[in-house]
Amino acid sequence: KTGEPRNLKFGTLSNGDTATLTNITSLFFYENGFKFDYIIGCQGAGLFKPEPQFYQQVEKISGFQKHEILHVAGSGFDAFMAKLYGYRAAWNFGDPAQLENLTGDPKYNPDFYLTDLTQILQLLQ
Repeated sequence: KTGEPRNLKFGTLSNGDTATLTNITSLFFYENGFKFDYIIGCQGAGLFKPEPQFYQQVEKISGFQKHEILHVAGSGFDAFMAKLYGYRAAWNFGDPAQLENLTGDPKYNPDFYLTDLTQILQLLQ
């Protein structure tokens, strides 16, 4: 609802190891005032994307439900797998035409196509 505070949390879900992800996020994001609330790497989970159990880690760690999560993907396959799992998905620098042969079903196409990561803030308003 307009005017009410939102409970927004930011995290990363990656096939990278947690230590490397922590270093990358601190180097590129924290210095600019952006903080991740969750850093979920394959090393800690013992799983990899696209395994559904890996996506379940987001819900388990954050306490959010599927319909409350927006997965921002860097590839069409990542966006497709997030949609297949039940998340809403945004594809950063995605070309909608590239997905036509990947999914075969429009319900698995990303909900949003981004050309710039700052557009995420517009989606969350």
